[in-house]
Formats: sequence, C-alpha cells, structure tokens
Amino acid sequence: SATDATGAVMDGKRWGIGVTGLFAAGLVIACAGQAYASTSKRTTTTKKASSTKLKKAVPKPVAPRPFTVVLDDPDYPLDAEGRLLAMELGGLWTRDAGRLVSVLQAAVKQRSSETPLTLLLAIAHAETNGRVLLVSEAGAVGLAQATPIAYLEEKRTGKLFVTEAYATGAWAYFLKKPLNDVEKIARILKDPVHPRRFDDATRLLQSAFKVRAEGLAELELLEPYAGPGFVAKVRKSDQENRDLLEKLAGMVEGGASREEFAAIHDDAQLRYRALRDIQKVSWKRYEAELTTARDELLRKTYGQDPASIIKTKAYEASELLARELDDRFSPISMAGFLVDHMQTKLAEARALGVAEPELERVTAGLYNGGGHNMKRMMSGLLTNLTETQNYMVKVPATKQRLERALAQAGS
Repeated sequence: SATDATGAVMDGKRWGIGVTGLFAAGLVIACAGQAYASTSKRTTTTKKASSTKLKKAVPKPVAPRPFTVVLDDPDYPLDAEGRLLAMELGGLWTRDAGRLVSVLQAAVKQRSSETPLTLLLAIAHAETNGRVLLVSEAGAVGLAQATPIAYLEEKRTGKLFVTEAYATGAWAYFLKKPLNDVEKIARILKDPVHPRRFDDATRLLQSAFKVRAEGLAELELLEPYAGPGFVAKVRKSDQENRDLLEKLAGMVEGGASREEFAAIHDDAQLRYRALRDIQKVSWKRYEAELTTARDELLRKTYGQDPASIIKTKAYEASELLARELDDRFSPISMAGFLVDHMQTKLAEARALGVAEPELERVTAGLYNGGGHNMKRMMSGLLTNLTETQNYMVKVPATKQRLERALAQAGS
C-alpha cells in the first residue's frame, strides 16, 4: 500500500540509503528469493523422487502362510483326491488338513452315505477349522462339534462327559423356545399399527403349536445323566408352555384388548429371559468343567502346557481323551458321527419338502441350527437366525471351492 511504500522510503533515509539503493537492495533480495525458491523446488523434487524410489524399494509385507499340510503321514493315508482336498483346505487355514481329510475319507468308505465328501469337509471346516479338541460354550465337542444330545440321538455308545450343568442348560434352551413364540405373536397383537394383525397372529399360532415340542424327545435322552426327575421336569415345563399358548389362542379368538396382549407378552418375555439366563450360566459352567477335565488329563499325561499339546499334538492326544474322558474328542469317531448325522439331517430336510436344489443348503442349516430353529425360521416365528443363515451360505461356498479344485486338477 502507499503508506507501506512511504514508510520504506523514510526508513531508508533514516539509515542513509537512497531510493535507488532501496530499489537495488530489493532487486538483490528478489533475485535471491527466486534462486532460493528454485533451489528449494529442486530439493523438494529430489526428495520426492528419492522418497518414491525408497517406497518402491521397500518390499510389501508377506501375508502369513496357512498351516503346513502333511500329505505323507503313514497313520493317516490319502489317495490322490484326498491330497488335493487337503491342500485346498490348508489354504483355508484348516489345522491338520491332511489328517482331517483322511479320517473323513475312511468314514465315507465305511458307510453308505449320500453326502459327498466335499460337503462333509465343508461342514467340518465351518465347525472348527480342524481343531479337533475344541469345546464350545454350547457343550459341543470335537471335529464335528457334536453335542451330547446329538451324540445320543445317533445311538453312539462311547464314553460321554455329561454333568447336571449341561442337562440344566439344555432344558432351559429347548423350553424357552415356545415362550419366545408367544412373545413374538403377542407383540404383533399389541401393535396398534400392524396390518392384518389377527390374521398374521392366527397363522403363527398354528405354527407355534406344531413346533412346541420340537427337540423334547431328544432332550429326554439325557435322563441317565441328569437324574430320575429330569423327564418330569421337562414335561412340566412343556405343559406350562402349552397352557400359555392356549391362553393366547383363547385371547385371539375372544378378541382381547391390546392391553391384555401386552400383559401376556410381558409375562412370556419375563419367563423367556429367566430361562435364557439359566441356559447361559449352566452351559458356561459345563464348558469350564469339561475344559478343565481335558486340560488336567493332558497335563498329567504329557507333563506340558495343555495349550501346546492342543496345538501341536491334537491327533496324538485325541484317542487318549476319547478313551478316558469323552468319545467326542476322537476324530475317527467324530468322522463317523458326522457322516451319520448329516444323513439324519438330509432325511429331515426331505421330510420338510425341501426342493432338490436347496437340499444341501437346508441340510447344512439343520446341522447347525437344529430342526427346532429351522422350522421356526421357515414358518416365520424366527426372522433372524444370523449364525445359521451365514452357515447356510458358507458351507455351500466351501464345498464349491473344493469341487473346483478337483475339477481344475482333472482338466
């Protein structure tokens, strides 16, 4: 600005510098600035180029490799197809993939089964990724993650570790299901804006009566382990659930008020949550009991940290655990169980009238979620069964990947 220029001249006079001197000094400064800017730009460009070269020179991080796949274990032989399947499963982070394929191949050959080996391997992969000594919080164990109820359902006779905690959790798990049905139906009936609420509720009530006793016959198989009063306890709870369903049906028929439907909804919800909490606490205790027994036996036998044995010698330790503690730790026994149980679930899927293209997907869902959940999902009583729905996508995808690997090797 003009004021700034005048100030500069006055400063020049004060220090004995004329206007011409100021102009010359300014020119020198400007030239120096341009030179600096040019040098700075070249330096920056050089740094960028150097930086680019350095970035290109730095190798990309290498992803960790999947588990090593052993194909020549004399105790777990593999044919040509088995070797290809083991390599593909190894790329899917499956522990002891060669041994897993070997025991399932042997089980398929020993049994008459419609289930393809690739589907059985996809199930085993989805269940444990080959961790054959795994114990889940739902009481499932081993290669096939068999629960005590499923094990008994297949009429297997090996040693079975079942405690009162598991039986109590199973009782709560199955008997809470009809309460959730009542809660869902009553929620619709108390909704002031739900269209056709009585029509929808009547349809769901019919389904709820049909599936009310799903799983109870299998639950009664636990009586030898749970004590003589267990079956009576199951039947008493079942009768209470039936009474609640019949009460709701009477309310629908009589055209009860929304306030009355809200009351039965809250009652069912309260009962459901109480049983859900009993189930969680009981099964958590069972998981701790079985895990502790497993680890104590491994420590006593091998004199090492059980976690190390489970990671490095799972198959070597498995038959000891199966013999002394629970047959479900045996990969050989569980391979046979998986073949048999998948055949059972395939028959269930056909009984439900599932079309052939959907048969394997629904069979996988039945294996994971059980008939009591799948039937509720198919009827609309359950709308969100995330784990099972994801399982029904994952298992067929893994099966297809295994079959592509075989097809590519054969082409």
